[in-house]
Amino acid sequence: MAKVFDKVSIIIKGVTNMQKKRQLYRLGITLIFLWVLLSGIFTPLHLLLGLISIVITLYISVRMDVLMHKKQPLYFRFFRVLGYFLWLIGQILLSNLDVVRRIFSPTLDIKPILKAIPSSQKTELGRVFYANSITLTPGTVAINIAKNGDVLVHALHADVLSDLEKGTMGKRVSLLEPKFGDALFDPTLDADTDTKKNKTISGGK
Repeated sequence: MAKVFDKVSIIIKGVTNMQKKRQLYRLGITLIFLWVLLSGIFTPLHLLLGLISIVITLYISVRMDVLMHKKQPLYFRFFRVLGYFLWLIGQILLSNLDVVRRIFSPTLDIKPILKAIPSSQKTELGRVFYANSITLTPGTVAINIAKNGDVLVHALHADVLSDLEKGTMGKRVSLLEPKFGDALFDPTLDADTDTKKNKTISGGK
């Protein structure tokens, strides 16, 4: 186990891209928080097992180079996500009431429609988050995400799509996405750093 800890330490020191380093620390803190929250057991043995699991996860994450997903960070803005979930719960309740009203309406105000809704998210994860939010809201189901980012949505009625077409939910999801410069995700950064190191070593010789 000590060897694994040593390897993790060496790998962390070897991560030259500062953004990747921050993501590694954030992942570690998130895993610790989740372990404590979901476990609820604080005996020395369970805490040790949790620490070992987290260290192994960090080690594998760095070795597989998954801290960045297609030049995009995996993590959204934590506190904004909490606020968004509260807002989404409200939307789910309102949508539930709307669906119930339509079902019990004498005219059965249901006219299914299929329509592509543009998305404003810049990351794949953001679009998936948006599509899942649509599906969680009663009365709408996200069926597919096109290559251009449009989300194909099935709705009980055209009126249900009005809020989606206004972009209210889409804008809220976009605010959750990390705002980092593209340069931070340039895979050549680490390569350039290694090249400079090699030149320094060669010059020293």
